[in-house]
Amino acid sequence: YPYEYLRNFALDTDYAVNYDIYANGEIVVSVTYSPSLFTGDVPFEISNILTLPSEYSKMSWYGRGPGESYRDKLGASRISVYKNIDVLDQIEDYLYTTDSSNKSDVRWVSFKDSSGNGVMISSDTNMFSVNATKWYPWDEASYSRDLLSKENTVVRVIGAARGVNAGNVSDSKFYETTSFVDPGKSYSFTYKLTPITSSVNEESKSQERIAGTTLPSTHDTNIVSGAVYALQNSADAGQFLTSASDGLKLAAGLG
Repeated sequence: YPYEYLRNFALDTDYAVNYDIYANGEIVVSVTYSPSLFTGDVPFEISNILTLPSEYSKMSWYGRGPGESYRDKLGASRISVYKNIDVLDQIEDYLYTTDSSNKSDVRWVSFKDSSGNGVMISSDTNMFSVNATKWYPWDEASYSRDLLSKENTVVRVIGAARGVNAGNVSDSKFYETTSFVDPGKSYSFTYKLTPITSSVNEESKSQERIAGTTLPSTHDTNIVSGAVYALQNSADAGQFLTSASDGLKLAAGLG
Protein backbone atom coordinates (compact mmCIF):
# COMPACT_ATOMS: atom_id res chain seq x y z
CA TYR A 1 0.00 0.00 0.00
CA PRO A 2 1.65 3.28 -1.07
CA TYR A 3 0.73 5.16 2.10
CA GLU A 4 1.79 2.42 4.48
CA TYR A 5 4.45 4.63 6.05
CA LEU A 6 1.73 6.95 7.36
CA ARG A 7 0.54 4.20 9.70
CA ASN A 8 3.80 4.21 11.61
CA PHE A 9 3.46 7.63 13.20
CA ALA A 10 2.06 8.01 16.71
CA LEU A 11 -0.81 10.41 16.08
CA ASP A 12 -1.72 12.69 18.96
CA THR A 13 -5.36 12.98 17.90
CA ASP A 14 -8.90 12.83 19.20
CA TYR A 15 -11.35 10.78 17.13
CA ALA A 16 -14.96 10.39 18.23
CA VAL A 17 -17.89 8.61 16.56
CA ASN A 18 -21.57 8.71 17.52
CA TYR A 19 -24.03 6.06 16.30
CA ASP A 20 -27.73 6.97 16.42
CA ILE A 21 -29.72 3.78 15.76
CA TYR A 22 -33.42 4.04 14.87
CA ALA A 23 -36.25 1.51 15.03
CA ASN A 24 -36.61 1.48 11.22
CA GLY A 25 -33.07 0.11 10.88
CA GLU A 26 -31.39 3.39 9.93
CA ILE A 27 -28.09 4.34 11.53
CA VAL A 28 -26.77 7.90 11.55
CA VAL A 29 -23.01 8.05 11.98
CA SER A 30 -21.41 11.32 13.14
CA VAL A 31 -17.63 11.65 13.15
CA THR A 32 -15.35 14.30 14.65
CA TYR A 33 -11.59 14.26 14.17
CA SER A 34 -9.33 16.70 16.03
CA PRO A 35 -5.55 16.73 15.52
CA SER A 36 -4.97 18.11 19.03
CA LEU A 37 -1.22 18.60 19.60
CA PHE A 38 -0.38 16.84 16.37
CA THR A 39 3.35 16.67 15.67
CA GLY A 40 3.71 13.80 13.22
CA ASP A 41 2.77 13.45 9.58
CA VAL A 42 -0.74 14.18 8.33
CA PRO A 43 -3.12 11.29 7.59
CA PHE A 44 -3.93 10.33 4.02
CA GLU A 45 -7.65 10.33 4.76
CA ILE A 46 -10.26 10.54 7.50
CA SER A 47 -12.80 7.82 6.85
CA ASN A 48 -14.90 4.93 8.11
CA ILE A 49 -14.51 1.47 6.59
CA LEU A 50 -17.54 -0.77 6.02
CA THR A 51 -17.51 -4.42 4.97
CA LEU A 52 -20.39 -5.58 2.75
CA PRO A 53 -21.16 -9.08 1.44
CA SER A 54 -20.15 -9.65 -2.16
CA GLU A 55 -23.84 -10.21 -3.04
CA TYR A 56 -24.25 -6.41 -2.87
CA SER A 57 -22.59 -6.17 -6.25
CA LYS A 58 -24.64 -3.42 -7.95
CA MET A 59 -23.54 0.11 -7.15
CA SER A 60 -25.48 3.32 -7.85
CA TRP A 61 -24.53 6.82 -6.78
CA TYR A 62 -25.19 10.54 -7.20
CA GLY A 63 -21.84 12.25 -7.49
CA ARG A 64 -18.85 12.39 -9.78
CA GLY A 65 -18.32 9.61 -12.28
CA PRO A 66 -18.35 7.41 -14.16
CA GLY A 67 -14.62 6.81 -13.55
CA GLU A 68 -12.55 7.56 -10.49
CA SER A 69 -12.04 11.08 -9.15
CA TYR A 70 -10.07 12.69 -6.32
CA ARG A 71 -9.90 16.18 -4.84
CA ASP A 72 -7.19 17.14 -7.33
CA LYS A 73 -8.47 14.92 -10.14
CA LEU A 74 -11.97 16.16 -10.97
CA GLY A 75 -11.66 17.44 -14.54
CA ALA A 76 -12.40 14.10 -16.21
CA SER A 77 -15.59 13.47 -14.22
CA ARG A 78 -19.07 14.92 -14.18
CA ILE A 79 -21.75 15.02 -11.50
CA SER A 80 -24.69 12.80 -12.39
CA VAL A 81 -26.67 9.77 -11.24
CA TYR A 82 -24.97 6.50 -12.16
CA LYS A 83 -27.04 3.36 -11.75
CA ASN A 84 -26.48 -0.39 -11.43
CA ILE A 85 -22.73 -0.40 -12.07
CA ASP A 86 -21.07 -3.68 -11.16
CA VAL A 87 -18.63 -3.12 -8.30
CA LEU A 88 -15.89 -4.99 -10.14
CA ASP A 89 -16.45 -2.97 -13.32
CA GLN A 90 -15.87 0.38 -11.56
CA ILE A 91 -12.59 -0.70 -9.97
CA GLU A 92 -9.55 0.73 -11.74
CA ASP A 93 -7.41 -2.40 -11.96
CA TYR A 94 -3.94 -0.93 -11.75
CA LEU A 95 -1.04 -3.34 -12.00
CA TYR A 96 0.25 -2.54 -8.52
CA THR A 97 -2.04 -2.70 -5.49
CA THR A 98 -2.82 0.93 -4.81
CA ASP A 99 -5.66 3.27 -4.01
CA SER A 100 -8.20 3.40 -6.85
CA SER A 101 -11.83 3.82 -7.85
CA ASN A 102 -12.58 6.79 -5.61
CA LYS A 103 -15.79 8.78 -6.23
CA SER A 104 -15.85 12.45 -5.12
CA ASP A 105 -18.66 14.90 -4.31
CA VAL A 106 -21.08 12.08 -3.51
CA ARG A 107 -24.55 12.81 -2.06
CA TRP A 108 -25.68 9.20 -1.87
CA VAL A 109 -24.52 5.72 -2.89
CA SER A 110 -26.28 2.37 -2.75
CA PHE A 111 -25.16 -1.25 -2.96
CA LYS A 112 -27.77 -3.85 -3.88
CA ASP A 113 -28.04 -7.54 -4.61
CA SER A 114 -29.76 -9.17 -7.60
CA SER A 115 -33.15 -8.81 -5.87
CA GLY A 116 -32.74 -5.07 -5.37
CA ASN A 117 -32.20 -5.28 -1.62
CA GLY A 118 -29.21 -3.62 0.00
CA VAL A 119 -27.94 -0.58 1.83
CA MET A 120 -27.76 3.12 0.99
CA ILE A 121 -25.26 5.64 2.35
CA SER A 122 -26.37 9.26 2.18
CA SER A 123 -25.85 12.67 3.74
CA ASP A 124 -27.81 15.90 3.66
CA THR A 125 -25.23 17.77 5.75
CA ASN A 126 -22.09 17.33 3.64
CA MET A 127 -20.81 15.75 0.46
CA PHE A 128 -18.41 12.86 0.91
CA SER A 129 -16.19 10.57 -1.11
CA VAL A 130 -16.80 6.85 -1.41
CA ASN A 131 -14.43 4.10 -2.39
CA ALA A 132 -15.57 0.55 -3.17
CA THR A 133 -12.97 -2.13 -3.86
CA LYS A 134 -12.24 -5.70 -2.80
CA TRP A 135 -9.37 -4.90 -0.46
CA TYR A 136 -8.64 -3.02 2.73
CA PRO A 137 -6.03 -0.24 2.75
CA TRP A 138 -3.71 -2.47 4.78
CA ASP A 139 -4.03 -5.55 2.55
CA GLU A 140 -0.78 -6.62 0.98
CA ALA A 141 -0.48 -8.09 -2.52
CA SER A 142 1.95 -7.57 -5.35
CA TYR A 143 -0.85 -7.09 -7.88
CA SER A 144 -4.38 -5.77 -7.44
CA ARG A 145 -5.78 -8.60 -9.56
CA ASP A 146 -4.80 -10.99 -6.75
CA LEU A 147 -7.44 -9.36 -4.53
CA LEU A 148 -10.37 -9.03 -6.95
CA SER A 149 -11.75 -12.46 -6.05
CA LYS A 150 -12.12 -11.70 -2.33
CA GLU A 151 -15.55 -12.43 -0.89
CA ASN A 152 -16.45 -9.08 0.62
CA THR A 153 -16.74 -5.58 -0.80
CA VAL A 154 -14.80 -2.97 1.17
CA VAL A 155 -16.44 0.47 1.25
CA ARG A 156 -14.70 3.55 2.61
CA VAL A 157 -16.88 6.55 3.52
CA ILE A 158 -14.41 9.44 3.35
CA GLY A 159 -14.93 12.78 5.04
CA ALA A 160 -11.58 14.30 4.03
CA ALA A 161 -8.59 13.05 2.06
CA ARG A 162 -5.45 14.09 0.27
CA GLY A 163 -5.41 14.27 -3.47
CA VAL A 164 -3.43 11.71 -5.40
CA ASN A 165 -0.67 14.26 -6.06
CA ALA A 166 -0.38 15.33 -2.44
CA GLY A 167 1.63 12.46 -0.97
CA ASN A 168 4.04 15.00 0.48
CA VAL A 169 2.22 18.18 1.38
CA SER A 170 5.33 20.35 1.54
CA ASP A 171 6.25 19.46 -2.04
CA SER A 172 2.75 19.58 -3.49
CA LYS A 173 1.58 22.38 -5.73
CA PHE A 174 -1.92 21.58 -4.46
CA TYR A 175 -1.03 22.65 -0.92
CA GLU A 176 -3.19 25.78 -1.13
CA THR A 177 -6.29 23.90 -2.31
CA THR A 178 -8.64 21.47 -0.60
CA SER A 179 -6.51 18.57 -1.80
CA PHE A 180 -4.89 17.83 1.52
CA VAL A 181 -5.78 17.18 5.15
CA ASP A 182 -4.78 20.22 7.20
CA PRO A 183 -2.80 19.00 10.23
CA GLY A 184 -4.13 21.87 12.34
CA LYS A 185 -7.82 21.60 11.47
CA SER A 186 -10.68 19.67 13.04
CA TYR A 187 -13.00 17.75 10.70
CA SER A 188 -16.58 16.57 11.15
CA PHE A 189 -18.92 14.68 8.85
CA THR A 190 -22.21 12.85 9.14
CA TYR A 191 -23.82 10.14 7.02
CA LYS A 192 -26.79 7.79 7.23
CA LEU A 193 -26.95 4.04 6.60
CA THR A 194 -30.38 2.98 5.32
CA PRO A 195 -31.56 -0.57 4.53
CA ILE A 196 -33.38 -0.52 1.18
CA THR A 197 -35.49 -2.84 -0.93
CA SER A 198 -36.26 -2.94 -4.63
CA SER A 199 -39.27 -0.64 -4.07
CA VAL A 200 -37.17 2.20 -2.62
CA ASN A 201 -36.24 5.14 -4.82
CA GLU A 202 -32.75 6.18 -3.71
CA GLU A 203 -33.07 9.74 -5.01
CA SER A 204 -36.23 10.35 -2.97
CA LYS A 205 -34.95 8.49 0.08
CA SER A 206 -31.75 10.53 0.16
CA GLN A 207 -33.76 13.74 0.55
CA GLU A 208 -35.01 12.72 3.98
CA ARG A 209 -33.41 14.95 6.57
CA ILE A 210 -30.93 13.76 9.17
CA ALA A 211 -32.50 15.17 12.33
CA GLY A 212 -31.93 14.87 16.05
CA THR A 213 -28.23 13.97 15.88
CA THR A 214 -25.32 15.74 17.52
CA LEU A 215 -21.71 15.77 16.37
CA PRO A 216 -19.43 14.23 18.99
CA SER A 217 -17.05 16.61 20.71
CA THR A 218 -13.46 16.04 21.74
CA HIS A 219 -11.29 17.59 24.41
CA ASP A 220 -8.06 16.90 26.27
CA THR A 221 -7.80 15.96 29.94
CA ASN A 222 -4.60 15.98 31.94
CA ILE A 223 -4.13 12.62 33.65
CA VAL A 224 -2.82 12.91 37.19
CA SER A 225 -0.91 10.03 38.69
CA GLY A 226 -2.86 8.23 41.39
CA ALA A 227 -6.24 9.69 40.39
CA VAL A 228 -9.24 7.64 39.24
CA TYR A 229 -11.12 8.39 36.00
CA ALA A 230 -14.32 7.04 34.47
CA LEU A 231 -15.76 7.24 30.95
CA GLN A 232 -19.56 7.25 30.85
CA ASN A 233 -21.35 5.13 28.26
CA SER A 234 -23.38 7.59 26.13
CA ALA A 235 -25.90 4.82 25.31
CA ASP A 236 -26.32 3.68 28.93
CA ALA A 237 -25.74 6.36 31.55
CA GLY A 238 -25.47 3.67 34.20
CA GLN A 239 -22.32 2.11 32.78
CA PHE A 240 -18.77 3.41 33.04
CA LEU A 241 -15.34 2.33 31.88
CA THR A 242 -13.35 2.82 35.07
CA SER A 243 -9.64 2.88 35.79
CA ALA A 244 -8.45 0.55 38.53
CA SER A 245 -5.17 -0.65 39.94
CA ASP A 246 -5.27 -3.71 37.68
CA GLY A 247 -6.36 -1.87 34.52
CA LEU A 248 -9.73 -0.90 33.04
CA LYS A 249 -13.07 -2.50 33.91
CA LEU A 250 -16.74 -2.00 33.04
CA ALA A 251 -18.65 -0.91 36.13
CA ALA A 252 -22.21 0.06 36.99
CA GLY A 253 -23.12 3.02 39.12
CA LEU A 254 -21.06 6.17 39.44
CA GLY A 255 -17.77 4.77 38.15
